Amino acid sequence: MAAATLATADTRIYSAVAALVAAPVTEPKPLAFVDRFVGNVPPTGLPAAKFPAAMIRCNGTQAERPVATLTGIGTVDRVKASWSVLVQMTDPNDVTRGVNGSAAFPGILRIVDAVTAVLNGLWLDDAYMERVLRLVSALPDPAIPSTLIVYDVRFEAMLDAPSAYAAQVAAYEAAASDIEEMRGDVNAQGTVDPAPNPLVQFVAEPNE
Repeated sequence: MAAATLATADTRIYSAVAALVAAPVTEPKPLAFVDRFVGNVPPTGLPAAKFPAAMIRCNGTQAERPVATLTGIGTVDRVKASWSVLVQMTDPNDVTRGVNGSAAFPGILRIVDAVTAVLNGLWLDDAYMERVLRLVSALPDPAIPSTLIVYDVRFEAMLDAPSAYAAQVAAYEAAASDIEEMRGDVNAQGTVDPAPNPLVQFVAEPNE
């Protein structure tokens, strides 16, 4: 099977968060809007059509130290990929309602819990060593004014790094010439001692 990629992992994350959208919002499904996002959150907040909203941002990757076999062949390169789920709601009239809320009107903390519940431990098809998505942090964005409440809920996944190595090995093996079958005996004809056994002692078939 093909290894997980940034694109396939991103699709899986988006689908899980999108399942939290409902109208009207409830505690199990506390979001009114989900989309993708790039860059920093502006002081005016996320460009969402409705609130509460969650916008998914891929933060990029960081290469991990490669793991090699004793021969140096089959080196494994992996990357730590990071995503943020940026969660926003607006409730300038009541801080308690905006931060904590209730089952009927979930606050930002309940929304963060709901996002964490669907993503932390999420299985990503063919991720490195079948590792799952893991929560890193859930922190408020300090650049956002007090009239808005925005949290950055960050997750990490370990993926195999794309590599040209496997394709190069396959191309080399396809172009290599087969080695002919070899037959031998411990007593070859023409030596001082006659061969006591006329049958061949071994057959090597290197291409089998």
